[in-house]
Amino acid sequence: MILAVVCVLGALSACKAYYPPSGAQFASTAKSSFSNEFTQLDEKRNGKTLWRDGMVSGNGEQGVITSGAPYSDTLIYQNIHFILPNANPRVTPDTADELESVRQAIIKKGSYTDSQPYLDVYGYHPGAQLRIRQEEREYSGFMRYTNYETAEVGVRYTDDKGQWDRRTFTSWADGVTITQITSSDKEKPVTAEFTFDNISSFAKFGDGSEVDIRYKKYADKDGYMTFVAHYPSYEGSELKEGGYATVCYIISEGADVKTTENDLPDEKQYAGSSNPGLKVKKADTVYVISVSGRTTEMGAYDAFADQEEFALADELKAQVKAVADKYTDEEGYFDYEGALKAHTDIFTPQFNAVEFSLGADITVANEDLIRKYLPWEDLTKTEIDKTLAERAYYSGRYAALCCSGTSTSRLGGMWTGEFNPDWGSKFTMDANVNLQTAAMNTGNISSSPVGYVYFILRQAPDWEENAMATHGYTKALQAPVHTDGDNASIVESCYEYPFRYWNAGTSWMLYPMYETLMCYGDMHIPLSDEFDLDELKSVLSPSSAPLTDAQINAIKSRGYLDLRTEILYPLLVNAANYWQQLLTPEYYTRADGSIAYTQGKTSLEEGESYCIIPSYSPENTPANYNSPSAANCAIDISACLSNMYMVIDIAKSIDENADTSVWEGIIRDLPPYLFDDTGA
Repeated sequence: MILAVVCVLGALSACKAYYPPSGAQFASTAKSSFSNEFTQLDEKRNGKTLWRDGMVSGNGEQGVITSGAPYSDTLIYQNIHFILPNANPRVTPDTADELESVRQAIIKKGSYTDSQPYLDVYGYHPGAQLRIRQEEREYSGFMRYTNYETAEVGVRYTDDKGQWDRRTFTSWADGVTITQITSSDKEKPVTAEFTFDNISSFAKFGDGSEVDIRYKKYADKDGYMTFVAHYPSYEGSELKEGGYATVCYIISEGADVKTTENDLPDEKQYAGSSNPGLKVKKADTVYVISVSGRTTEMGAYDAFADQEEFALADELKAQVKAVADKYTDEEGYFDYEGALKAHTDIFTPQFNAVEFSLGADITVANEDLIRKYLPWEDLTKTEIDKTLAERAYYSGRYAALCCSGTSTSRLGGMWTGEFNPDWGSKFTMDANVNLQTAAMNTGNISSSPVGYVYFILRQAPDWEENAMATHGYTKALQAPVHTDGDNASIVESCYEYPFRYWNAGTSWMLYPMYETLMCYGDMHIPLSDEFDLDELKSVLSPSSAPLTDAQINAIKSRGYLDLRTEILYPLLVNAANYWQQLLTPEYYTRADGSIAYTQGKTSLEEGESYCIIPSYSPENTPANYNSPSAANCAIDISACLSNMYMVIDIAKSIDENADTSVWEGIIRDLPPYLFDDTGA
């Protein structure tokens, strides 16, 4: 794939000097946080975790991390779909013929061979890093802040030219990130240089396939800066000829823009013939409008060095230019407040839907609040600090909302300033996604359920292929432990981590949608480019036959899916089909809790129950059996019960006369939970 970042610094000829009010009028509230310290990122090489000290904004798809450094600020642009290809396969290995031997080994408490290697799905990665460099001076009164109600992050400081302010937010209305740099309160103009940092400066660069990225930078007299790169190319990858892009349109009011030339990057990844940037001198105000995107059709990897035209970059330029035009007034000035209002009309009501007040002290900076509780290992500090608790709640709510609407939260939210982030910053579905979305319904964040549904529908076809490949089951669903957002195949499995035998995932991942119905009632989910409706004909059909073309076209015509009847119900039915095929009288649990196998057995006898085999509780191994693959794990009993209760309830809500006897029978015949002497 190709990486492209485009920035436009368009000079607007102003008929009068314009000095907007300094400072964005930020004042600390309970729904904000601030710091009097910052961490500046080195343009040569970033520390492993220094970017984590930055401030974030996001709209679920687009996002940004800004360091807030006064004279060398960085904006690391994000897109929730940015994933870095590797050489691993994208299809679940067909191991269904091994299922019976694994079952027999567990019954006999023997060993079995699992030669499947653990192969990672793709990992998350950042977009381009824009650096805003200004002349360094002695300064005072530094503060950087996050306004949770507006999703603005800002910087304020004072030097001999006055008080300076920068604000940034990612818009829910226009799908871009907007930065405002104002003249000082002494009406001193803005002079700044804009460049893209080299990808080798990112934290943890060099540990993975990013070493095979190829990229270029462009700048021209019209004010456009473009960072474009090609992903590593692997056979079988959907990103074999793909790329990603971040586009910034920088509007310079009251001054022209000039191109600058910098030393060529000394790294094999750079394929450009020059390393340009742009400079604004004595502008009244500067705005940066940014957007990130990707494509699977950038072109051949080997042709990239000679390629000069990039459709993705052109599309993103048009997008940011359209936003600039939308908010430019009759006198030629960009209306930041208008763009902010369009965004906050969507964002702020969602954030303010829940109030939480403990009487926090809003005058305490984050670092001072945290230092009160260092070291964390000191367990004698048992009293809950009201300010810390309240600020932690609002920061968590803010992060959850910023990750909503398009998908759901990755392991690290939607932000990364490094290549090869921990655990790939994948969507981790055996615990983390479940915890990260636990409050999306009861927390009354209205866009979260929609994004979560998109997240599920995007991967559901892979779940059906997983069930067939690992177990040979038809019209059944099996969720993986990890997805990178594009692919949900089960390639991450081995003897120590037998994720191909993780049964609980689908039921677990469907429960939040059931909870959505309980919290919000019936809901229409708008169609979206986030999923391919034509690929969902089978999984969205509760019967053995897939949806017809006519049914799909009818859905497209009306523009939405009904959550209860057209999404959750068929998914629950197909998830129940998995359990129905897994549970067979041949493998059963005796009344004393022991498990057994009788070939050809067709029914359970009195006192017997099904045996869930193989059964796997992630990262747990039985004390009396040296294999992670076991039988009757509590997680599976719970998940199966949950699945059956949900599907029965939904079926009866659709048709009170629905036949639910098969699902009721599964509930009746599931094995009981077992407890040890400690009650565990």
